[in-house]
Amino acid sequence: MIEFFRDLDLWLKIIPIVISLIALIVSIVVAWKNRKTLQVEISDLISSCNVFLIDSNGDPLPYRDCVIATIEIVNPSPMDIAFFDLRAFYPNNLNVEFLTRRAILYKNRDNPVMQIDNFNGQGDRVRELIIPSTNYGILKSNSFTRFHIVMFPDPDAESLLLSFKVAMKARIKDQFAVTGRKKFRFFGKRYNISCWNKQLQQSQQSEP
Repeated sequence: MIEFFRDLDLWLKIIPIVISLIALIVSIVVAWKNRKTLQVEISDLISSCNVFLIDSNGDPLPYRDCVIATIEIVNPSPMDIAFFDLRAFYPNNLNVEFLTRRAILYKNRDNPVMQIDNFNGQGDRVRELIIPSTNYGILKSNSFTRFHIVMFPDPDAESLLLSFKVAMKARIKDQFAVTGRKKFRFFGKRYNISCWNKQLQQSQQSEP
């Protein structure tokens, strides 16, 4: 009988420890599953002289020569994640103009923006570009997002940077940040665009 009570006393001490350990493991697993993660890919640039907006009458309104990058983002998290401070800029931190829906006249804001390009040398094709509404937004949970960033750098520009931030804290500050939002995680890419405009003109001249 005494041994029984000793065993019972031992179990009464062990059970709370086991329960606490299980609770800790469960909380770690839940936190791991709910963590914020993103997979981001930013493409190389392509130059184009054939980007245009379809106006309300169905007529094309061409933009000037530009460069285009594609941003693709997978948010596998079970929660929405905000992005902000999407910008194109030179190494001296001066902004480069880029196209958003907010920059389009209100009457044409929902109209398609198109591009004519030569697809792998197989002839011209027309594609609709996915223009971001503005320089911030929401990446929905368990979602895939694609943006085409149409930028208008100076003809003699040599370098260009494209970046954006997300609502995830980071230890490394964004050295190019122009706001107080310096300690948020950022994604970006630097491009060499030396003579991009001249190359585009040469390409146009070589076309039959």
